[in-house]
Amino acid sequence: MNIFQQQHSKEIIKQIASLSGKYKEVLILYYYQEMNMKEISNVLNISINTVKSRLLRGKEALKRKLERSSQLE
Repeated sequence: MNIFQQQHSKEIIKQIASLSGKYKEVLILYYYQEMNMKEISNVLNISINTVKSRLLRGKEALKRKLERSSQLE
């Protein structure tokens, strides 16, 4: 991993950490723990549709945060 990728990864982690808990937990379980939606649904005791909507909204929020932080650089 080159220095650019390391910095980018650190920024993504920082921005995920700044999200609200309900989005942060599904993004971490899905992307970092590599759980599928059914597993996340069982672990968090929420419906699969809730997992889907939180993933979608969490990704959108993360994208906005990353775009804002890149504009500041």
